[in-house]
Amino acid sequence: MAGSGGADVSWRDEKVGQSQTQVRYDRRDHNVSILATVRAALRDDRLLFAFQPVVCATTGKVDYFECLLRMREPEGGIVAGGEFITAIEQLGFIGFIDGYVLKQTVQELSNYPEIRLGLNISSLTACDGRWLRSLILLIRSQPDLARRLIVEITETAALQDIEEAARSSMHCSTQAAASLSTILVPATPRFGSFRSWQWTPSRSTAH
Repeated sequence: MAGSGGADVSWRDEKVGQSQTQVRYDRRDHNVSILATVRAALRDDRLLFAFQPVVCATTGKVDYFECLLRMREPEGGIVAGGEFITAIEQLGFIGFIDGYVLKQTVQELSNYPEIRLGLNISSLTACDGRWLRSLILLIRSQPDLARRLIVEITETAALQDIEEAARSSMHCSTQAAASLSTILVPATPRFGSFRSWQWTPSRSTAH
């Protein structure tokens, strides 16, 4: 009987571990299901934007509109991005969402030349050379459009990491990046304030 206490603790620890593992499997299965739903919505052209005005505190006027991703259900209901974006991030597939949002935002800017639009990307995407190359290909011949585009990074990222990714991606077209509007990086997310950063290519890297 003297040794039964340790055995009980070991058994409980094992059961807790099994329970936690099952929760992780269940969460992943749930996320995979959400991913499949979003891919179907993308294929069926059921992803859309809600445009949220961002007001300048100094002038009281709308500075730009933030493009917030939404999904329309087959039955017609609208699902907010927060209901599916986190699951896709956890699976590591946020890149295809950020790529879609970029293309759609640029299209909206082309359709409405009088507006400024902002989009959100993850910090991982901000440091991804593939996304940056896509950005340049879309805006390289449209400097006016680029000046009306604001990119907001949803988590704090090291500015030097973003700058290095930008340099490595822009060896063939650095001029396009120079006209990109301010990139916003969260400084104190709790209070919703942001500090701005703009990457300007050096003469030695420009072509």
